[in-house]
Amino acid sequence: MWELFVKGGVLMYPILLCSVIALGIVIEKFVQYFQVRKSGSISALLKFKKLVAHGDVKIAKEQALHSSHYLIRELGYCLTNTPSRLTMEKILFQSGQKELKKLESYLPTLATIANISPLLGLLGTVTGMIKAFMVVEKMGNKVNAGFLAGGIWEAMITTAFGLTVAIPTLMFYSYFTNWVNNYMAELEDCLNSILNLLEKQGFFQND
Repeated sequence: MWELFVKGGVLMYPILLCSVIALGIVIEKFVQYFQVRKSGSISALLKFKKLVAHGDVKIAKEQALHSSHYLIRELGYCLTNTPSRLTMEKILFQSGQKELKKLESYLPTLATIANISPLLGLLGTVTGMIKAFMVVEKMGNKVNAGFLAGGIWEAMITTAFGLTVAIPTLMFYSYFTNWVNNYMAELEDCLNSILNLLEKQGFFQND
C-alpha cells in the first residue's frame, strides 16, 4: 500500500491531508450531534409545550430558566419579561441562528474537501501522464506497451485516491446537512407551536 502511495506522486500528500482533516471533522460532528440529542432539547420543548397547553405557564417558565439548553433558557427569560410576540420571535430567531451556526461549523470545510480531493487526484493523474509521455518521447522507438501501461496506471493512482477520499466525505456532508436541517425544523416547529399557544391564552402584550 505504501509503495502505491509513493508511486502516486507528490499530490498524494495533500489528498492524504484532506482525508485526515475530513476524518477529524466527521468524528467531531458525530460527537457534537450525539451530545445535542442527549441534551434532550426537543423533548424538553415538547414538555414545555404540554405545560403551556394546560395553562401551567409559570411552571413551564421555571423549568425553562433551569434548562441546560441555552435556547430553552432564552425562552424562559422571554416569558419572565413578558414581551410582545414580535419581540419574542426576534430574540428566539437570534438564538436559533447561534444554534445553527454552531451545528454547521466545519461543514463548509467538509464540502470543500469533497470537491477538491478528486480535482487534486485528477491533477496528479494529468501531471503523471505528462511525465510518462515525456519519457516515451525521449525513448523513441524503444518504448514498449508494458512500460507505457505502467506509467499510465501509476499516474491514475492519485485519481483513485482522490475519489476514495471525496465519496465518503460527500456522503457524510450530506448526512450532517440533513441532520441539521431536520433538527432545526423540529426546533422551529416546537417554538412556533408554543408561541401560538401563548398567543391564544392572551399572554403577549400588544406589538
